[in-house]
Amino acid sequence: MGSRWFCRVLGEELGPLEFGDLRRMVRSGTLREDDRVRRETAREWTRADSVIGLFREEDVGEEAKEIEEPAPSAEMVSRKKETRSAVGRRRWVAALRLSRQEAAIVVGGVAAVVVLNVLPWLLSLRESRRFPRPELDRARGVSQEVLATVVGPPPKEPSVRGLQERQPQPVPGLERLLGITSLSLAGDLKTIVFSAPSGPGGYGLFVARRKEVSEPFDWPVLIESCSSPYRQDTPALSSDGLMLVFVRYEPDTCLYSCHRSSDWIEFGTPTALAVPGLKAGRHRVAQPQFVDNEHLVFAVSDSATGQSSYRVAKRSAFGFEPPEGFSAWGMAPQARLSGGGLRAYSGGAQGLSLAVRGGGDQQFLQGRCILAADVTGPITAPVWVAAKEDVVFYCSPERGRPPNAPARMWMVRLL
Repeated sequence: MGSRWFCRVLGEELGPLEFGDLRRMVRSGTLREDDRVRRETAREWTRADSVIGLFREEDVGEEAKEIEEPAPSAEMVSRKKETRSAVGRRRWVAALRLSRQEAAIVVGGVAAVVVLNVLPWLLSLRESRRFPRPELDRARGVSQEVLATVVGPPPKEPSVRGLQERQPQPVPGLERLLGITSLSLAGDLKTIVFSAPSGPGGYGLFVARRKEVSEPFDWPVLIESCSSPYRQDTPALSSDGLMLVFVRYEPDTCLYSCHRSSDWIEFGTPTALAVPGLKAGRHRVAQPQFVDNEHLVFAVSDSATGQSSYRVAKRSAFGFEPPEGFSAWGMAPQARLSGGGLRAYSGGAQGLSLAVRGGGDQQFLQGRCILAADVTGPITAPVWVAAKEDVVFYCSPERGRPPNAPARMWMVRLL
């Protein structure tokens, strides 16, 4: 029996399907080149047109051999020369010829999209009217006036003095560092923890301090208590700077936490954060972040289903209470929560985006670009947002460089 697959059509996940089912969906126009597919045993989604033998008859591989297809006819060859309108008509006719099973899939997908996306949007419209629909400046993102209607007016006292609006600068004192994969700061912006190449595991955690926000950071030092033969990444520092949570890539990814009693004392020995219900080899934890000084939110992904969910754990004297479910419906991967969990900032190859929702149990609306990559460069890790939401710290190789180039730490003033 051939391998089984999953696909995403019109925002709905379908499967498991045989490879032959995917081919028939391609021929009928249901599955397009830019739709996402994955094997049942895989975790990552890929573009459908990257699967050998799915779209191109000449790509004969293992999957293509699972079904027998006739040789391309003259009609199939001539389709390459058809105009866009002819292609559109052909897809429409193909849609009408769908089998009952495929038609049910499409109708069900459309209905799911309407229910899951339109209805929550209507319900949250009253709360989200502050987010207008402006014309975008493609080079820079939305205007500061529009951003201020969502986040609020610029603070009377900026988080970092001397920063020019929408003009990124390297984090002072750490300009020469390259290869940074993630970062986090304390609420007073005087302590920064980040992951960089070093140590036996390839990546270690470093901490740097400064006495005043107006001063550059001291040269960073490796957090010796967190040293491990395994890679460590994605640090999350509590607002008071006394609790540190991070991901350790052991055979199974685990969350670890450690604490200290003062800003200028080293962190103690980290301990694993127990998460009930997680199964070794199946679940992965990622993206820890403090939404306030007392609550830690993190993601849990299930390799068997490909689904992700979020948990929240309340901080205790020397650790955390058992985690509970957290509503983050529609939040982009690696987004940074702010505004009491009602706003989510996320970075990527296109720059910095912001998504909002009307309440903690509602879905995030589709994110909008607030700073384009022409300003920030490609953003390669979760961002960190100051409490006033006027300054964002992030990792980027710099404008004009590819996303896989070594990244350094930057800060930019939004308001």
